[in-house]
Amino acid sequence: MKRFLSGLLAAVAVLALAVPVHAADNTNTYIDILRNKLVLGPSSTTPSIGTGTTIDHAQLGVARVYANAAAAGAIIQAGGVNGQLLTIINSGTATITFAAQATSRVAGGAGVTISPLVAQIFIWDTASALWFPVRGTRF
Repeated sequence: MKRFLSGLLAAVAVLALAVPVHAADNTNTYIDILRNKLVLGPSSTTPSIGTGTTIDHAQLGVARVYANAAAAGAIIQAGGVNGQLLTIINSGTATITFAAQATSRVAGGAGVTISPLVAQIFIWDTASALWFPVRGTRF
């Protein structure tokens, strides 16, 4: 995990040389090169989700949700750009299970779950129009 994040930060830092760095305002993703950090803008709310709910990330990097009862058939809003990162935090007491791949936009569909008090990172792939869960990134 540490190696993955170090590589990701190095790649982003190279790209950042051509992109202005701006301060965090809790709504945007930003790069802090001096501190070697990539910060994903968090959602400002933690909506409750249930069966068939679409998780709206509003093009931010972190979507906090609260599943207080089993949330089967969850869907993630489509990504905006190829390679977009999204971390979904389940701050609830129940498991989130995604709908079939064609419906949920999640590679692996119903085989992908997020347990209570766990975060899962996803990467958007425009070619397949799917969010791919990143292995070994549950916190």
